[in-house]
Amino acid sequence: MTTNKVIDITLLGEFSLNNASEDFNKFINHSKKMRMFIEYLILNRERPVPFAELIENLWGKEKTDKSSGALKTMLCRFRNSVETNEIEELEDIIITKRGCYQLNPELLYNIDAENFEMLCVDAERYFDEPEKCLEIYKKAAEIYKGNLLPKSADANWVIPKRNYYSNIFLTAMRNAVFLLKEKNDHETVVEICKKVLDIDMYDQYFNYEIINTYLELGRNDEALKHYNYITKLYYSKLGVQIDEEIRNLYGKIVSLQKKKETDIDIIQKSLEAESAEKGAFICEFGVFKEIYHLEARCLERSGGTMFMAVMNIESTARKAIKPERLDTIMKCVIDICCKSLRRGDVISRYSPNQVVLLLPMVNVEDGNLVMDRIIKTYKREYPKVNIDITYDIRAVNPDTTS
Repeated sequence: MTTNKVIDITLLGEFSLNNASEDFNKFINHSKKMRMFIEYLILNRERPVPFAELIENLWGKEKTDKSSGALKTMLCRFRNSVETNEIEELEDIIITKRGCYQLNPELLYNIDAENFEMLCVDAERYFDEPEKCLEIYKKAAEIYKGNLLPKSADANWVIPKRNYYSNIFLTAMRNAVFLLKEKNDHETVVEICKKVLDIDMYDQYFNYEIINTYLELGRNDEALKHYNYITKLYYSKLGVQIDEEIRNLYGKIVSLQKKKETDIDIIQKSLEAESAEKGAFICEFGVFKEIYHLEARCLERSGGTMFMAVMNIESTARKAIKPERLDTIMKCVIDICCKSLRRGDVISRYSPNQVVLLLPMVNVEDGNLVMDRIIKTYKREYPKVNIDITYDIRAVNPDTTS
Protein backbone atom coordinates (compact mmCIF):
# COMPACT_ATOMS: atom_id res chain seq x y z
CA MET A 1 0.00 0.00 0.00
CA THR A 2 1.33 3.43 -0.95
CA THR A 3 2.43 5.62 1.98
CA ASN A 4 2.90 9.35 2.43
CA LYS A 5 6.64 8.96 2.93
CA VAL A 6 8.68 10.99 0.41
CA ILE A 7 12.29 10.01 -0.14
CA ASP A 8 14.33 13.05 -1.23
CA ILE A 9 17.31 12.01 -3.40
CA THR A 10 20.14 14.02 -4.99
CA LEU A 11 21.93 12.51 -8.00
CA LEU A 12 23.23 15.60 -9.83
CA GLY A 13 26.65 16.81 -8.72
CA GLU A 14 26.70 14.40 -5.77
CA PHE A 15 24.83 11.45 -4.31
CA SER A 16 22.79 12.04 -1.19
CA LEU A 17 19.75 10.61 0.59
CA ASN A 18 18.47 13.91 1.90
CA ASN A 19 16.11 12.46 4.51
CA ALA A 20 19.16 11.12 6.34
CA SER A 21 21.80 12.88 8.41
CA GLU A 22 25.19 14.01 7.13
CA ASP A 23 26.84 11.20 9.11
CA PHE A 24 24.62 8.59 7.47
CA ASN A 25 25.46 9.89 3.99
CA LYS A 26 29.15 9.82 4.86
CA PHE A 27 28.67 6.18 5.86
CA ILE A 28 27.03 5.38 2.50
CA ASN A 29 29.61 7.27 0.45
CA HIS A 30 32.57 5.90 2.41
CA SER A 31 32.08 2.44 0.90
CA LYS A 32 32.27 2.44 -2.91
CA LYS A 33 30.28 -0.79 -3.23
CA MET A 34 27.62 0.37 -0.77
CA ARG A 35 27.19 3.67 -2.60
CA MET A 36 27.02 2.02 -6.02
CA PHE A 37 24.56 -0.59 -4.71
CA ILE A 38 22.08 2.13 -3.67
CA GLU A 39 22.75 4.19 -6.81
CA TYR A 40 22.08 1.20 -9.08
CA LEU A 41 18.75 0.46 -7.41
CA ILE A 42 17.72 4.12 -7.72
CA LEU A 43 18.57 4.31 -11.43
CA ASN A 44 16.61 1.09 -12.01
CA ARG A 45 13.83 1.71 -9.50
CA GLU A 46 11.05 0.83 -11.94
CA ARG A 47 11.91 -2.90 -11.76
CA PRO A 48 13.26 -5.65 -9.48
CA VAL A 49 17.02 -6.10 -10.04
CA PRO A 50 18.33 -9.71 -9.93
CA PHE A 51 21.20 -10.46 -7.55
CA ALA A 52 23.30 -11.69 -10.50
CA GLU A 53 22.86 -8.37 -12.33
CA LEU A 54 23.93 -6.40 -9.26
CA ILE A 55 27.00 -8.60 -8.74
CA GLU A 56 27.98 -8.27 -12.41
CA ASN A 57 27.70 -4.47 -12.37
CA LEU A 58 29.21 -3.85 -8.93
CA TRP A 59 32.07 -6.37 -9.00
CA GLY A 60 32.59 -6.98 -12.72
CA LYS A 61 35.78 -8.98 -13.32
CA GLU A 62 36.49 -8.91 -9.58
CA LYS A 63 33.44 -11.03 -8.72
CA THR A 64 34.04 -14.24 -6.77
CA ASP A 65 31.96 -16.97 -5.13
CA LYS A 66 31.79 -14.71 -2.08
CA SER A 67 30.21 -11.77 -3.94
CA SER A 68 26.67 -13.02 -3.32
CA GLY A 69 27.28 -13.14 0.42
CA ALA A 70 28.94 -9.72 0.32
CA LEU A 71 25.85 -8.29 -1.39
CA LYS A 72 23.55 -9.62 1.35
CA THR A 73 25.93 -8.33 4.04
CA MET A 74 25.89 -4.90 2.39
CA LEU A 75 22.09 -4.72 2.57
CA CYS A 76 22.20 -5.86 6.19
CA ARG A 77 24.71 -3.13 7.07
CA PHE A 78 22.54 -0.54 5.31
CA ARG A 79 19.41 -1.58 7.21
CA ASN A 80 21.26 -1.68 10.53
CA SER A 81 22.58 1.84 9.96
CA VAL A 82 19.08 3.08 9.08
CA GLU A 83 17.77 1.58 12.31
CA THR A 84 20.66 2.90 14.42
CA ASN A 85 20.22 6.41 13.02
CA GLU A 86 16.42 6.17 13.41
CA ILE A 87 15.71 7.26 9.83
CA GLU A 88 12.07 6.29 9.61
CA GLU A 89 11.68 7.30 5.94
CA LEU A 90 14.35 4.81 4.83
CA GLU A 91 13.23 1.81 6.87
CA ASP A 92 11.50 0.07 3.95
CA ILE A 93 13.32 1.69 1.01
CA ILE A 94 14.84 -1.61 -0.24
CA ILE A 95 12.69 -4.71 -0.57
CA THR A 96 13.51 -8.31 -1.55
CA LYS A 97 11.59 -10.16 -4.29
CA ARG A 98 12.49 -13.71 -5.40
CA GLY A 99 16.23 -13.31 -5.85
CA CYS A 100 15.95 -9.60 -6.59
CA TYR A 101 16.29 -6.29 -4.78
CA GLN A 102 14.20 -3.27 -5.63
CA LEU A 103 13.61 0.26 -4.45
CA ASN A 104 10.23 0.08 -2.74
CA PRO A 105 7.64 1.10 -5.40
CA GLU A 106 5.08 1.96 -2.70
CA LEU A 107 7.16 4.90 -1.47
CA LEU A 108 7.16 8.35 -3.03
CA TYR A 109 10.42 9.69 -4.45
CA ASN A 110 11.57 13.24 -5.09
CA ILE A 111 14.65 12.85 -7.34
CA ASP A 112 16.46 15.95 -8.57
CA ALA A 113 17.41 14.47 -11.97
CA GLU A 114 13.79 13.64 -12.76
CA ASN A 115 12.62 17.08 -11.61
CA PHE A 116 15.29 18.70 -13.78
CA GLU A 117 14.19 16.75 -16.85
CA MET A 118 10.52 17.66 -16.35
CA LEU A 119 11.40 21.35 -16.09
CA CYS A 120 13.37 21.24 -19.35
CA VAL A 121 10.49 19.51 -21.14
CA ASP A 122 8.11 22.11 -19.70
CA ALA A 123 10.36 25.00 -20.82
CA GLU A 124 10.30 23.87 -24.45
CA ARG A 125 6.50 24.18 -24.44
CA TYR A 126 6.89 27.90 -23.71
CA PHE A 127 9.72 28.67 -26.15
CA ASP A 128 7.48 31.25 -27.87
CA GLU A 129 7.02 32.97 -24.50
CA PRO A 130 10.65 33.92 -23.73
CA GLU A 131 10.17 35.31 -20.22
CA LYS A 132 8.28 32.28 -18.96
CA CYS A 133 10.63 29.90 -20.76
CA LEU A 134 13.71 31.57 -19.27
CA GLU A 135 12.22 31.46 -15.79
CA ILE A 136 11.76 27.69 -16.10
CA TYR A 137 15.28 27.24 -17.49
CA LYS A 138 16.59 29.21 -14.51
CA LYS A 139 14.93 26.76 -12.11
CA ALA A 140 16.34 23.83 -14.08
CA ALA A 141 19.85 25.30 -13.97
CA GLU A 142 19.60 25.71 -10.19
CA ILE A 143 18.82 22.00 -9.85
CA TYR A 144 21.62 20.87 -12.17
CA LYS A 145 24.57 21.22 -9.79
CA GLY A 146 26.78 18.83 -11.75
CA ASN A 147 26.76 15.69 -13.85
CA LEU A 148 24.96 12.54 -12.73
CA LEU A 149 26.62 10.52 -9.94
CA PRO A 150 30.15 11.96 -10.33
CA LYS A 151 31.79 9.40 -8.02
CA SER A 152 30.51 6.58 -10.24
CA ALA A 153 30.95 8.47 -13.52
CA ASP A 154 33.06 5.75 -15.18
CA ALA A 155 30.67 2.88 -14.43
CA ASN A 156 29.23 1.50 -17.67
CA TRP A 157 25.70 1.61 -16.23
CA VAL A 158 26.05 5.30 -15.31
CA ILE A 159 27.60 6.61 -18.54
CA PRO A 160 24.47 6.41 -20.79
CA LYS A 161 22.25 8.12 -18.22
CA ARG A 162 24.94 10.68 -17.35
CA ASN A 163 25.23 11.57 -21.05
CA TYR A 164 21.44 11.66 -21.34
CA TYR A 165 21.04 14.25 -18.59
CA SER A 166 24.14 16.15 -19.70
CA ASN A 167 22.73 16.52 -23.22
CA ILE A 168 19.42 17.77 -21.83
CA PHE A 169 21.31 20.32 -19.72
CA LEU A 170 23.50 21.57 -22.58
CA THR A 171 20.54 21.83 -24.96
CA ALA A 172 18.52 23.72 -22.36
CA MET A 173 21.35 26.17 -21.67
CA ARG A 174 21.92 26.73 -25.40
CA ASN A 175 18.23 27.53 -25.77
CA ALA A 176 18.47 29.92 -22.84
CA VAL A 177 21.51 31.66 -24.38
CA PHE A 178 19.62 32.06 -27.66
CA LEU A 179 16.65 33.70 -25.92
CA LEU A 180 18.89 35.94 -23.80
CA LYS A 181 20.83 37.14 -26.85
CA GLU A 182 17.52 37.99 -28.52
CA LYS A 183 16.81 40.41 -25.65
CA ASN A 184 20.46 41.59 -25.38
CA ASP A 185 20.82 40.30 -21.83
CA HIS A 186 24.57 39.71 -22.14
CA GLU A 187 25.29 39.65 -18.40
CA THR A 188 23.01 36.65 -17.89
CA VAL A 189 24.59 34.93 -20.91
CA VAL A 190 27.95 35.20 -19.11
CA GLU A 191 26.41 33.72 -15.94
CA ILE A 192 25.01 30.75 -17.86
CA CYS A 193 28.30 30.16 -19.68
CA LYS A 194 30.17 30.16 -16.36
CA LYS A 195 27.63 27.72 -14.92
CA VAL A 196 28.10 25.31 -17.83
CA LEU A 197 31.90 25.65 -17.94
CA ASP A 198 32.15 24.94 -14.21
CA ILE A 199 30.66 21.54 -15.07
CA ASP A 200 32.17 20.97 -18.54
CA MET A 201 35.17 23.26 -19.09
CA TYR A 202 35.87 21.85 -22.57
CA ASP A 203 32.53 22.69 -24.18
CA GLN A 204 33.39 24.57 -27.39
CA TYR A 205 30.04 26.34 -27.77
CA PHE A 206 30.01 27.93 -24.32
CA ASN A 207 33.71 28.82 -24.47
CA TYR A 208 33.01 30.68 -27.70
CA GLU A 209 29.92 32.37 -26.29
CA ILE A 210 31.59 33.61 -23.10
CA ILE A 211 34.52 35.15 -25.02
CA ASN A 212 32.24 36.73 -27.61
CA THR A 213 29.87 38.03 -24.94
CA TYR A 214 32.74 39.57 -22.97
CA LEU A 215 33.61 41.45 -26.16
CA GLU A 216 29.99 42.56 -26.59
CA LEU A 217 30.11 43.94 -23.04
CA GLY A 218 33.43 45.71 -23.66
CA ARG A 219 35.19 43.46 -21.14
CA ASN A 220 38.09 42.85 -23.51
CA ASP A 221 40.66 41.94 -20.86
CA GLU A 222 38.38 39.17 -19.57
CA ALA A 223 37.86 37.94 -23.14
CA LEU A 224 41.62 37.71 -23.69
CA LYS A 225 42.16 36.07 -20.30
CA HIS A 226 39.59 33.38 -21.04
CA TYR A 227 40.94 32.85 -24.56
CA ASN A 228 44.46 32.28 -23.21
CA TYR A 229 43.12 30.02 -20.46
CA ILE A 230 41.12 27.75 -22.77
CA THR A 231 43.91 27.61 -25.38
CA LYS A 232 46.44 26.42 -22.78
CA LEU A 233 43.89 24.04 -21.28
CA TYR A 234 43.24 22.31 -24.61
CA TYR A 235 46.94 21.99 -25.40
CA SER A 236 48.01 20.83 -21.93
CA LYS A 237 45.09 18.52 -21.04
CA LEU A 238 43.75 17.27 -24.38
CA GLY A 239 46.73 17.80 -26.68
CA VAL A 240 44.55 19.44 -29.34
CA GLN A 241 43.81 22.89 -30.68
CA ILE A 242 40.73 24.84 -29.75
CA ASP A 243 38.00 25.08 -32.36
CA GLU A 244 38.78 27.33 -35.34
CA GLU A 245 35.72 29.46 -34.59
CA ILE A 246 37.20 30.31 -31.18
CA ARG A 247 40.66 30.91 -32.68
CA ASN A 248 39.12 33.41 -35.09
CA LEU A 249 38.00 35.48 -32.10
CA TYR A 250 41.62 36.26 -31.27
CA GLY A 251 41.92 38.86 -34.04
CA LYS A 252 38.74 40.53 -32.80
CA ILE A 253 40.10 40.60 -29.25
CA VAL A 254 43.40 42.16 -30.32
CA SER A 255 41.70 44.80 -32.47
CA LEU A 256 39.48 45.85 -29.56
CA GLN A 257 42.32 45.88 -27.04
CA LYS A 258 43.58 49.19 -28.41
CA LYS A 259 41.73 52.42 -27.80
CA LYS A 260 41.36 54.73 -30.76
CA GLU A 261 44.12 57.35 -30.80
CA THR A 262 44.21 60.39 -33.07
CA ASP A 263 47.67 61.65 -32.07
CA ILE A 264 50.29 60.08 -34.36
CA ASP A 265 53.04 60.61 -31.75
CA ILE A 266 51.11 58.57 -29.17
CA ILE A 267 50.45 55.79 -31.69
CA GLN A 268 54.08 55.69 -32.81
CA LYS A 269 55.45 55.61 -29.25
CA SER A 270 53.09 52.76 -28.42
CA LEU A 271 54.26 50.78 -31.45
CA GLU A 272 57.93 51.45 -30.68
CA ALA A 273 57.48 50.31 -27.08
CA GLU A 274 55.84 47.08 -28.20
CA SER A 275 58.63 46.33 -30.69
CA ALA A 276 61.40 46.55 -28.09
CA GLU A 277 61.46 42.80 -27.30
CA LYS A 278 64.49 40.82 -28.47
CA GLY A 279 64.38 37.65 -30.53
CA ALA A 280 61.80 36.41 -33.01
CA PHE A 281 58.14 37.41 -32.84
CA ILE A 282 55.88 34.79 -31.22
CA CYS A 283 52.16 35.00 -31.99
CA GLU A 284 48.88 33.10 -32.21
CA PHE A 285 48.36 31.22 -35.47
CA GLY A 286 45.57 33.61 -36.50
CA VAL A 287 48.06 36.50 -36.37
CA PHE A 288 50.68 34.33 -38.12
CA LYS A 289 48.29 33.83 -41.05
CA GLU A 290 47.78 37.58 -41.41
CA ILE A 291 51.54 38.20 -41.35
CA TYR A 292 52.04 35.43 -43.91
CA HIS A 293 49.52 36.99 -46.31
CA LEU A 294 51.02 40.46 -45.81
CA GLU A 295 54.56 39.22 -46.47
CA ALA A 296 53.39 37.32 -49.57
CA ARG A 297 51.89 40.53 -50.95
CA CYS A 298 55.10 42.44 -50.20
CA LEU A 299 57.20 39.80 -51.98
CA GLU A 300 55.28 40.37 -55.20
CA ARG A 301 56.21 44.06 -55.08
CA SER A 302 59.77 43.82 -53.70
CA GLY A 303 60.96 40.69 -55.48
CA GLY A 304 62.51 39.42 -52.22
CA THR A 305 62.53 35.88 -50.84
CA MET A 306 61.03 34.34 -47.73
CA PHE A 307 60.68 30.78 -46.48
CA MET A 308 58.19 29.01 -44.26
CA ALA A 309 59.36 26.12 -42.09
CA VAL A 310 57.28 23.54 -40.23
CA MET A 311 58.84 21.74 -37.25
CA ASN A 312 57.42 18.36 -36.19
CA ILE A 313 58.01 17.02 -32.69
CA GLU A 314 57.56 13.27 -32.16
CA SER A 315 58.36 10.88 -29.32
CA THR A 316 61.25 8.45 -29.81
CA ALA A 317 59.89 6.25 -27.01
CA ARG A 318 57.25 3.57 -27.54
CA LYS A 319 54.59 5.52 -25.68
CA ALA A 320 53.04 8.70 -27.01
CA ILE A 321 53.86 11.90 -25.15
CA LYS A 322 51.18 12.88 -22.63
CA PRO A 323 49.49 16.22 -23.44
CA GLU A 324 50.83 17.97 -20.31
CA ARG A 325 54.38 16.83 -21.07
CA LEU A 326 54.06 17.72 -24.77
CA ASP A 327 52.90 21.21 -23.85
CA THR A 328 56.03 21.73 -21.73
CA ILE A 329 58.28 20.42 -24.52
CA MET A 330 56.65 22.68 -27.11
CA LYS A 331 57.16 25.74 -24.92
CA CYS A 332 60.86 24.88 -24.65
CA VAL A 333 61.14 24.35 -28.43
CA ILE A 334 59.49 27.71 -29.11
CA ASP A 335 61.76 29.39 -26.56
CA ILE A 336 64.85 27.97 -28.32
CA CYS A 337 63.47 29.15 -31.67
CA CYS A 338 62.88 32.63 -30.31
CA LYS A 339 66.41 32.93 -28.94
CA SER A 340 68.00 31.46 -32.08
CA LEU A 341 66.17 33.61 -34.64
CA ARG A 342 66.24 37.28 -35.56
CA ARG A 343 63.66 39.90 -34.68
CA GLY A 344 62.23 39.83 -38.21
CA ASP A 345 61.37 36.13 -37.96
CA VAL A 346 57.91 34.93 -36.89
CA ILE A 347 56.98 31.85 -34.81
CA SER A 348 53.63 30.26 -34.01
CA ARG A 349 52.33 26.97 -32.66
CA TYR A 350 50.26 25.41 -35.42
CA SER A 351 49.12 22.21 -33.71
CA PRO A 352 49.87 20.33 -30.48
CA ASN A 353 53.17 19.02 -31.91
CA GLN A 354 53.98 21.46 -34.74
CA VAL A 355 55.61 24.89 -34.91
CA VAL A 356 55.53 27.13 -38.00
CA LEU A 357 58.14 29.78 -38.76
CA LEU A 358 58.52 32.60 -41.30
CA LEU A 359 62.16 33.19 -42.25
CA PRO A 360 63.32 36.05 -44.50
CA MET A 361 66.23 34.17 -46.13
CA VAL A 362 68.17 34.58 -49.38
CA ASN A 363 68.02 30.87 -50.20
CA VAL A 364 66.82 27.52 -48.86
CA GLU A 365 70.37 26.49 -47.88
CA ASP A 366 70.51 29.34 -45.35
CA GLY A 367 67.11 28.27 -44.06
CA ASN A 368 68.32 24.70 -43.56
CA LEU A 369 71.36 25.95 -41.65
CA VAL A 370 69.13 27.96 -39.32
CA MET A 371 66.77 25.04 -38.68
CA ASP A 372 69.64 22.61 -38.05
CA ARG A 373 71.14 25.09 -35.59
CA ILE A 374 67.84 25.30 -33.68
CA ILE A 375 67.60 21.51 -33.40
CA LYS A 376 71.22 21.18 -32.24
CA THR A 377 70.69 23.89 -29.63
CA TYR A 378 67.59 22.16 -28.28
CA LYS A 379 69.32 18.78 -28.04
CA ARG A 380 72.27 20.38 -26.29
CA GLU A 381 70.07 22.10 -23.70
CA TYR A 382 67.64 19.18 -23.25
CA PRO A 383 69.71 16.02 -23.92
CA LYS A 384 67.49 13.69 -21.87
CA VAL A 385 64.20 14.51 -23.62
CA ASN A 386 63.25 11.58 -25.87
CA ILE A 387 61.94 13.42 -28.90
CA ASP A 388 62.79 13.64 -32.57
CA ILE A 389 62.56 17.05 -34.28
CA THR A 390 62.18 17.13 -38.04
CA TYR A 391 61.34 19.99 -40.35
CA ASP A 392 60.27 20.89 -43.85
CA ILE A 393 61.02 24.23 -45.49
CA ARG A 394 59.43 25.84 -48.54
CA ALA A 395 59.62 29.19 -50.28
CA VAL A 396 56.68 31.54 -49.74
CA ASN A 397 55.00 32.23 -53.06
CA PRO A 398 54.39 35.92 -53.83
CA ASP A 399 50.72 36.91 -53.76
CA THR A 400 49.95 38.10 -57.28
CA THR A 401 46.23 38.60 -56.61
CA SER A 402 45.26 42.07 -57.73
